[in-house]
Amino acid sequence: VLKSAGSIWGFGYNSDGQLGNDKLVPINVPSQTNILATYKQVVAGKKFTLALRDDGTVWAWGDNTYGVLGQGNRVSARKPVQVQLLSNIVSIAAGDNHAIALDNFGNVYTWGYNSYGQLGNGDTNYRVLPVKVDGLQGIVKIKAGNGSAFAIDNNNCLWVAGYNGYGNLGDGTTGNKLTFTKLNTLENVADVSASPVNSTIVLLLDGTVWGFGNNRYNALTNAGGAIPQQLQGPDGALKNITSIGTGYYTGYAITSEEKV
Repeated sequence: VLKSAGSIWGFGYNSDGQLGNDKLVPINVPSQTNILATYKQVVAGKKFTLALRDDGTVWAWGDNTYGVLGQGNRVSARKPVQVQLLSNIVSIAAGDNHAIALDNFGNVYTWGYNSYGQLGNGDTNYRVLPVKVDGLQGIVKIKAGNGSAFAIDNNNCLWVAGYNGYGNLGDGTTGNKLTFTKLNTLENVADVSASPVNSTIVLLLDGTVWGFGNNRYNALTNAGGAIPQQLQGPDGALKNITSIGTGYYTGYAITSEEKV
């Protein structure tokens, strides 16, 4: 939990120190992380936490089996440690075991687990330190799925990388992408949200919502598969949407009238 004053509080499962309180026991009431600093964003991976400070530095704690803490090693941490080689960061994202950072120049950096190519560096090797992604410029927004990565550029184009077994990258195929690939099936992208079970929804500038990937339990309403389809609501196609989100086999959209 990120408070308005910039402090971070955690609770729940803590087997790998992902709550950042220098302990390895579960916490059933909110507990503040050990470093008393001002943060502006916090995201959670499977067993690790990533946080962005006001000064543009990135801090991480928890499980480091795949190097996602960005320390140049695989040593886990019970309290926040600074991710190396990063500065001027404006946004962060976390998958199950990989991380993404965006700097104020529009550059993207990735590190951690990479078996599906989700780091977008052209191979499947893990990275224990952040690496700048070649071929991505002018990026304004980043998001992560469990084994995938997404970036939106200043022309509102969507770039995708990583796991694609359910067609959850939306390019019409089910092959993994080892480099960030521009999605030609959608234009004028405003936002993207990827679920933990490989369902992806995209908000366009015109307020419509499109989905692709895993549609078990109707997580994408009428959609599903590798080709984006417009999502439907009780009264037809969703429209006038301003915000989207995904959960575990669920999807959410908020209208301009603040209806969910």
